[in-house]
Order: sequence, then structure tokens, then C-alpha cells
Amino acid sequence: MLKLHLEIGKAKNKTPSGKIVMNGETIHDGPYINDTCELAPIIGHNVLEVSLNNKTDRDTRLDGNKIVEDVFVVIKDIKCSVTNDSAGHLDTIGRYQTDKGENLLTYGYLSYNGTYTFKFDYPFFVFARNKAFYQ
Repeated sequence: MLKLHLEIGKAKNKTPSGKIVMNGETIHDGPYINDTCELAPIIGHNVLEVSLNNKTDRDTRLDGNKIVEDVFVVIKDIKCSVTNDSAGHLDTIGRYQTDKGENLLTYGYLSYNGTYTFKFDYPFFVFARNKAFYQ
């Protein structure tokens, strides 16, 4: 099993909402309440998608140049619960595409409506050792 660790940025009156889909199976659909999620990978190639779908321009509150309130989701880590190995390098194995079709480099920080897609091989340690980890 894998553990997906998230940071959830809530506004005063709003919680971020979206989907978590692992290999085509929906694991979560709705408001992000829990900051961890259990995932069942398959041996070999896996695809994990994490989306944010309820963000509006009004959700980001500024005080001068500083963001004081926002709605967001941050993918902190994907870790094997048995070996404690981490996927790591989420910025190099993930692709974030907004709902407007823009590809952004956000290193796991979902601050626009869109989907962050991770393609990775499992188990982590076997593919890392064979230098075939990142596809």
C-alpha cells in the first residue's frame, strides 16, 4: 500500500474539492478533508491523478503582496507503507495541467483548477535500483 500525504489549504468558508484517481479507479471525490489517503498500486506502471476543481479567483485573498487566505492542495509525498520508501522528486514525475490546458511547474502545489498526474513504477526500490524508475 501507498500513503498519499497532502496539505490542504482551506479558506474561512471553503474547503478545496477534487478527485484522487489511481489507475482509473476513483479513490476520493469531493471535499479534501483528510490529509492522508491509502492507495493500492499494482506491480509495474501506475498512474495517480489528483485534481482541484472548485477554486475561483475570489478564493485567494491578498494583503498587499502577501497571500493571507487561499484554497489549495499540496502533494507532499507518496510513500510505501511497508518499506517506507518515498517516490520523491514529485516535480520530475508529475505533470500539472490546468482546466484551461496550461501545463504548469508547481512541484505538487495545486493552486488552479486542474489535474496533477503522476506516472511511476512500483515497487519504488526495485525500479530505482534498476534506473528504470522514472518513465
